[in-house]
Amino acid sequence: MGLYGDERKNGKLSGFLNRDRPEKSWHSSYYHRFFEGYSEVKQKDEKGHEVILRIYTADYFQQDITDRQRMILRIQYVFACICAAACFIGGLITNVKSNTVTWIAFLGVVPVIGLIMLAAALAEYLLAPKKMKLYTKKSSSDAMQTALLVSMFGLLSCAVCKMIYMLMENRNDAFNESISAGLLVIAFLILFSMYKKEKSIHYTVIHNDTEIPENSSMM
Repeated sequence: MGLYGDERKNGKLSGFLNRDRPEKSWHSSYYHRFFEGYSEVKQKDEKGHEVILRIYTADYFQQDITDRQRMILRIQYVFACICAAACFIGGLITNVKSNTVTWIAFLGVVPVIGLIMLAAALAEYLLAPKKMKLYTKKSSSDAMQTALLVSMFGLLSCAVCKMIYMLMENRNDAFNESISAGLLVIAFLILFSMYKKEKSIHYTVIHNDTEIPENSSMM
């Protein structure tokens, strides 16, 4: 099977993910994101078929915090997301007229999308190993920061629009309208603190000593 096939058998090269037959040259964008940082090597298998061996050759990333801090951080993130989601739902179910206005309801779709994105990114974040590959970092920490920005934009926009509607159309129920908007602002502040925390975490780049094979293509 050649040099790299022998190393894979002997356990010296742990970067191999799988082997595929190169039946087509086109791959989806998800494929390229998932295998970013991998080198692909074409070889012959035992039956003489051409297969592709993938080796991770890019650097690894690791949070520059202790294991205890890492565990506490993840607990804090889960708790923060639950609190933010509760405040968002509370703002939506408050019995006020602004929650029945069509254009405000449409705007409320933005934080819903953001929170769904955040839940998916947080799941990746919680499951991510201590030493992360490129795809893992981008689908966890980087994706979570993007989801937080989308959520914060939606929450703050909805809160501002609710207050504008209250001043223009519903001053008689200013107290309840303020509570509804205030809950969205609280959710915004929770996610903002979460965003600032993750943004402040330093990631150490760990050099990958795996040798890049000759005649390989980098993903």
